Amino acid sequence: MTEEGTKTASALTAGERLVVVFATTATEPPPLPLGDEAVTIGRAGGTAALGVDDAEVSRVHAMVGLVEGERVIDDAGSRNGTYVNGARLTKRQRLSPGDVIRVGGTLVVYALADRITEGAPLRERRQAIVPVIRGAVPDVELDADAVEALLLHDWPGDEDELRQVVQAAAPAAGEHLGLAHLPEALRPMVEERARGHAEGLARLVSGSLARPTLPPLASRVDRERGPGHDHLVAALREHGFNVARCARYFSVSRRDVYRWIEAEALDLEALRDDRVRLTEALERAGGRATVAAELMGVDRKTIYRMAQREGIDLEGLER
Repeated sequence: MTEEGTKTASALTAGERLVVVFATTATEPPPLPLGDEAVTIGRAGGTAALGVDDAEVSRVHAMVGLVEGERVIDDAGSRNGTYVNGARLTKRQRLSPGDVIRVGGTLVVYALADRITEGAPLRERRQAIVPVIRGAVPDVELDADAVEALLLHDWPGDEDELRQVVQAAAPAAGEHLGLAHLPEALRPMVEERARGHAEGLARLVSGSLARPTLPPLASRVDRERGPGHDHLVAALREHGFNVARCARYFSVSRRDVYRWIEAEALDLEALRDDRVRLTEALERAGGRATVAAELMGVDRKTIYRMAQREGIDLEGLER
């Protein structure tokens, strides 16, 4: 890099950060300052610089770096894709301050700390949007799609308009604010992506892994009794063990789903880990059970037993 390019990069990186503004877990990780070195976004517990506790996020999901003095992002071959401002990444893309990055059910804002001005239009300080939403409806559970739509809207003024929109949607939302509760004008940027992502959850590895068919859903599930063990497990598996998406499927809150999980004595982490380990091994093995067994350190019979439990058609994969 030239001396002029180095100065430009240094000026750019001052105050740059990735801010997780919404996560499916109870707390978001701290902002990640950006410098000249590339960083990765991925699942917590791995090697990613910005690790998020999200079952829909790959171990190494996306990469953010500097190219010729410009901040860029690229998908790292993730299973569920990386989205910037509602559009799926198909190649490396330049980032601009305020861009909204989505990995799984986690929303990240690319921000410049020194450009945050109190009283500036809300569209210029998107990292402030989620706290405003939570302050306006503190007892309502938020859905990632709804939050993404609110983040992407071009808010021309201060927080008042956002508060009014969210509070107007709250009565119909009840305990869970979803995309459908927002005004239609706010939905288009997210609806198509959300629809495609939901369909993608029914297929792992480009549609090769068959998933169990969910039972027909009644118009309303009894929140106290729950859907029953088999239906609940099938729904959890169908939605990648993402409790928020499972709650959306049942039209209930995440609290309800967690209560059902506890009542059925389900070990969610064990179920999730088994599925993640199996699908990642099958991806790496090209669907071959023998190779997947070697990668996981188990025998072939165990792979078939796990696949049967998860509703994965190994014979179809190996053809």
